[in-house]
Amino acid sequence: MGSRILLRKTRRIKMLPQAFLNRMESMLGNEYPAFLESYDKDKYQALRLNSIKGDTAQMKEKVPFSLQPVAWAKDGFYYEKDDTPGKHPLHEAGVYYIQEPSAMAPVSYMMWCKKKRQTVRNGS
Repeated sequence: MGSRILLRKTRRIKMLPQAFLNRMESMLGNEYPAFLESYDKDKYQALRLNSIKGDTAQMKEKVPFSLQPVAWAKDGFYYEKDDTPGKHPLHEAGVYYIQEPSAMAPVSYMMWCKKKRQTVRNGS
């Protein structure tokens, strides 16, 4: 019953198929209300600087908006919700690309694993 009240609070939830909501409620159990509430929160927006195009520090200075580092991604940065990096010429030039912060985690983890294996092989 509580989830139905939460459903009325947000238009974003109403756009989701009922079958999906039912499946999520079944899977999440007591965490389902928190899942629904997450749709009312601001999303994190980020971009990844393209290290092939140059030095990250230099590229960061050229970008005309404020960037805050994504903790788990060397070249990942959050930008403010009012910024529009997708409409900037640097985006068209491939200096950076828009990427959801959590999507940066697998590559960072793989790089960490690669370094760890090299360390073990070298006996360090």
